[in-house]
Amino acid sequence: MIKSQISKVSKFYPIEHHLRNKDEHIENLFDELKDKIMKLGENIDEHIRKYFISYLVGNRFTIIRIKKNSILINIYEIKNDPKNWLKDESVYEGNTWQKAFSISSPSDIPYAISLIKQSYDLIMNRNLYK
Repeated sequence: MIKSQISKVSKFYPIEHHLRNKDEHIENLFDELKDKIMKLGENIDEHIRKYFISYLVGNRFTIIRIKKNSILINIYEIKNDPKNWLKDESVYEGNTWQKAFSISSPSDIPYAISLIKQSYDLIMNRNLYK
């Protein structure tokens, strides 16, 4: 087979890959966060990769990394963050995501969803979903 004919195959992982060796608290936090993300709109897909979990509607609007004691969330740059949770991630080489924040408590979820929804709306308003 000619090298140019070989297509890149995306490998998906089971969610257990990310939840392995995590406290029940973090598992429950992820389950609640995932549930709220999936309710943001129709046609949201979840892709579970080796190092992260992404949520997309045609294009990604958020990436999640489950850490031992928190969940790291990357989103596109948004304008409305009154609690100043967002940290600039654009300084890292190769990072196409602009902002990041983490959550560690169920009480963080409503505000986290408000930030994620802004990223979701940005993708939808840019007509990236076809």
